[in-house]
Amino acid sequence: MKVSFKRNMSCNFAVLPLENPLKDNYQTHILLENQVPGLLPCKMQRINGKEYLYYEITGNQSLENLYEKEKFDRQALKELFLQITAVLEKLDEYLLNRDFLLLNPMYIYQNLDQDKYSFFWFPEQTNTIEQEFCALTEYLLPKINHQDRGAVTIGYGMHKLSVENRIQPECIRKLIYEEKEERNTIFEAKKEEEKIERQKILDDFYKEEEEEETPGKKIFFIGIFFAIGVVILGARYLSGRGIRYLGISTVIIIAFIIALSVLIYILKYRKQDLENNDIAFVAKPEEKEQEGISEELGRTVLLQSETKGKSYLLEIETGKKFFLEKENIIIGSQREKVDIYLNVSTISRIHAKIIFRDNQVFLVDLNSRNGTMLDGEMLQPETEYLLKEENIIVFAEKKYLYIDKYNADFGKIW
Repeated sequence: MKVSFKRNMSCNFAVLPLENPLKDNYQTHILLENQVPGLLPCKMQRINGKEYLYYEITGNQSLENLYEKEKFDRQALKELFLQITAVLEKLDEYLLNRDFLLLNPMYIYQNLDQDKYSFFWFPEQTNTIEQEFCALTEYLLPKINHQDRGAVTIGYGMHKLSVENRIQPECIRKLIYEEKEERNTIFEAKKEEEKIERQKILDDFYKEEEEEETPGKKIFFIGIFFAIGVVILGARYLSGRGIRYLGISTVIIIAFIIALSVLIYILKYRKQDLENNDIAFVAKPEEKEQEGISEELGRTVLLQSETKGKSYLLEIETGKKFFLEKENIIIGSQREKVDIYLNVSTISRIHAKIIFRDNQVFLVDLNSRNGTMLDGEMLQPETEYLLKEENIIVFAEKKYLYIDKYNADFGKIW
């Protein structure tokens, strides 16, 4: 089964050839004359005696293109499998054969405006739905964000279901919602652990404070008892020598107590100041290191000189250069999903792709709504076109000149 792509005015189509004449039965009537929710709109055309099914993919992107440079998180997997579940139920409702549903990533399309997936239903599909589902989960496993616990649970859980041939909608939904409950349980347990850890830190902190204050308090009380003892003994000794000497001794002892208290206070807070200075002294190298990083990052203004010699797109209107520094470069207006971000309303979120392969450079229009032109020729979607020096490329309405340094300096650059 070989898919080709056609552009007709402002509509894009994925075209699948039929090896045998399409049977005139209930299922084909439903496919061609009704819009089944979740399936791509389809029509049949005969060309030179051969039949083709045209699936309209305007405004959609294949799963393969969408996640070429991204990982699947929990939410993305949840939406994908819930919508697969929904389309399986719709096939049952319309009495359409599940085995004709294609789940290859290149045949799963998403509408980026509505975040909805659409699927191919092809009556000459030879795989069973179980085989298709298993192949899909195998494709997804290495593309899962393994830092996302929920994504891992769903991804590997779905693969297990596919191996066990348990891909009924109720099994898929049960796995997704059990995963949510499991994540909530894990979250609560984690919160409890953090609470215990925080309490332990506070207990240790106050314990250390008590340990630090205890010697100072002991010295203070010993000093007071010592001073009281001296006062009593001095009072008894000086009582026989007159009131004058008793008053002088009392003043001296009180002054001694005050001086001792001040000394303890100074020693205690001097220690804290030294500890704080030690912490600050330890932190300073890290701060300096961070400053060094900032200084290094500041030097990235020389990036243009570092990329000198690489192929690039030259925006004809402004003279701005977009250097091509990867083997696969996605171009579009959705910043987080592309390598070259073009902030132009007529350019699709994922518009086109440039591929470096076998010492050659290719341009591919990724089913963009307003199209891509190469030297005045409108490109067919999802089709590779060889790029050459000073080709003029138009993405929607923006014009670029391709400067080819790839072939000239291949050995030095890559």
